[in-house]
Amino acid sequence: AALAFFWLTCILFQDKLVSFFAALLFVAHPVHTGAVASIAGRADPMAALFLLLALVSYIKAGEKGLSLLGAMTVAFYALSLLSRENTLVLPFLLLLYHHIFKVKIRLNKFLPIAAIAILYIIVRFTVLSSLMPHLVVETTIFQRLPGFFAALSGYFRLLIAPLGLHVIYGKALFDWRDPRVISGLILFGALIITLFKE
Repeated sequence: AALAFFWLTCILFQDKLVSFFAALLFVAHPVHTGAVASIAGRADPMAALFLLLALVSYIKAGEKGLSLLGAMTVAFYALSLLSRENTLVLPFLLLLYHHIFKVKIRLNKFLPIAAIAILYIIVRFTVLSSLMPHLVVETTIFQRLPGFFAALSGYFRLLIAPLGLHVIYGKALFDWRDPRVISGLILFGALIITLFKE
């Protein structure tokens, strides 16, 4: 996963020294302890590896126009989704890549990725939820949304000060008035403004 991260940063920034130190930080940062110290965390590095390889092959496919690389992107994305569900973010990461690096979207490369994501969501909420009814959580997306912002502020803190590391962080549901949610909202707003300001 660290080598894939190194490869991706080399492609994006064209600087092997910066990429090397970024990959060193990626592999040595204490926040990743939970993913490698326990066998149950093996899904995290697997998902990261396949997601990073999907990003690399997508960028290379856009540069070279090779359909084989496009097929590899779809395969790596499918493997990442089978490893961990949170890799559904790939289409959004690709849109972010196109925005930041001013690269024109090639629909023949992007649409298969979006189709895989949509197909996974449909299967997840139909077939898989009927096969595992005991895992269905009876909450709305609005009830779970504050948790996203609380996690954002929590992980930002852990990146800067990785203290008090453990496997499970916090509770499942948060109140909108929770300071962690409010700070996460502020952080999210700052990120959006930074990314989309002209």
